[in-house]
Amino acid sequence: AVGSAGGVKTLAACAALGAGAGVLVLGSTLGVGVGLVGGAAAAGYAATRGDRVGEAARKSGGIALSMVDRAKEINEKHHIAEKAMDAGGKAVAKAKETDEKYGISTKVSQGIGTAVRKVGEIEEKHKVTDKVASGISAGLGRLSQLLEKRSTGASSSAAPGQT
Repeated sequence: AVGSAGGVKTLAACAALGAGAGVLVLGSTLGVGVGLVGGAAAAGYAATRGDRVGEAARKSGGIALSMVDRAKEINEKHHIAEKAMDAGGKAVAKAKETDEKYGISTKVSQGIGTAVRKVGEIEEKHKVTDKVASGISAGLGRLSQLLEKRSTGASSSAAPGQT
């Protein structure tokens, strides 16, 4: 199977691409874990096929490998990863310093707490959720009635034998 997939690296690259695609497509509905495993398995299988699907999967895996090699070259030449880590560390340190100086996280937490309490008070006093749910229910009921009228009207106006 590995040989028909173009080698271990190509198969792994196909599986990695599939895992990413699986998370994007399935992650929000079935969960990230299922998306990762399902996507990786599907892409890995596709790479072992002898048809156009397999050819496309292997080509995608080869392109991904080329991109990884090129990224490594660029990083070795320009030290991008080290610079990004250094900049990130400095940004985190500066954010902590600013937060300690101005108490931003404390103020945000207090503001959120006040907002949550206020929303609770408004909900308790005005029963907003109940009113919205009631309105949605009434609207869906009316839509259902209209659709039912339209479907029964359409079937009763059809020519005999064309229902």
